[in-house]
Amino acid sequence: MNGHLAFFGTPDTACAYFQTDHIEEVYERLADEDTPQEWARRFERSRGAAEEVSPTPGGAAGAAGESRPRMRGLRQWSVLTRRNIDILTRDRLTLAILAGSPVMVLLMFAVLFRPHAFSYAHPSPGATVMILFWLAFGGFFFGLTYGLLQICTEIAILRRERLAGLGITPYVAAKAGVLLPLLAVADALMLVVLRALDRLPPADGATYGALFVTLLLASYGTTFSRPVAVDWAILAGFTALFLVLTYVVLARGSRPGRQQRSLIFRPS
Repeated sequence: MNGHLAFFGTPDTACAYFQTDHIEEVYERLADEDTPQEWARRFERSRGAAEEVSPTPGGAAGAAGESRPRMRGLRQWSVLTRRNIDILTRDRLTLAILAGSPVMVLLMFAVLFRPHAFSYAHPSPGATVMILFWLAFGGFFFGLTYGLLQICTEIAILRRERLAGLGITPYVAAKAGVLLPLLAVADALMLVVLRALDRLPPADGATYGALFVTLLLASYGTTFSRPVAVDWAILAGFTALFLVLTYVVLARGSRPGRQQRSLIFRPS
């Protein structure tokens, strides 16, 4: 904390040391109780007591931590995915935002656009264009909302975990593995509800399947004048580009040297 070492060890030993049930509560104690200097003095006293009991250099816990091999990328991805799911299911505010975004977009469709806009008997060209535009924007909006909630709030934690050997690729892959199914559900529900409300025209399963894939890949606005396969290729290219840019931004923003060291954990 502010250049002072408050603790060094595994998450389990951290919970025992700080007398908490969950690792999140450790950060709360560090932020709300005492000064960084006092936390550092406490840790130094505890290390001295441990060395008296076990004369091994650095204590038994330190020796075990030094001999523990570093996690590989696949193992990191698995652990991070489970952690993301656990955090997501426990955070009511995030769940409310994730569920509320599709509801708000659907309510907007119901209020702004009348039913049967695609009817051949009474067509409404202006309404159809606006529906297609907001449909594409809805897919982009879902991805933007879900992604910002997951990464922007964790940059400080990511910076600390990189000190323990966490890779950027497993981190981004774990986020995508959790968010992609959620986005797929949101996009599918949006199409089903809009069709049920007659804001979208009747069409076969292949047409709506292609529209669903397009929404899932929608990371930027595109026209509907090209073949679907071409649009998919362009959208997939931009999706890959944005993932690479995410990797670069996180790699630069989470460099250990950009912020003084705080609480350091070794992967268990």
